Amino acid sequence: MRSQFSLLKACLSLALVTTAVLGGCGGGSSADCTSLCSAAQTGNCTSIKGDCSKFCAALTAVDPTAG
Repeated sequence: MRSQFSLLKACLSLALVTTAVLGGCGGGSSADCTSLCSAAQTGNCTSIKGDCSKFCAALTAVDPTAG
């Protein structure tokens, strides 16, 4: 149950980052996860705090499971 919650949280966070960037908070559509996360943090468009590279590594780790 805990891992399902973590997976859901990671997926929702990715959706927030993508939405923030596409919604005009910075970055181009070809940017990678870390760039998108950083741009969203700079524009105060995300609830993701801390190291974007660690966040993106966690998303990559759960990506095969999330499908």
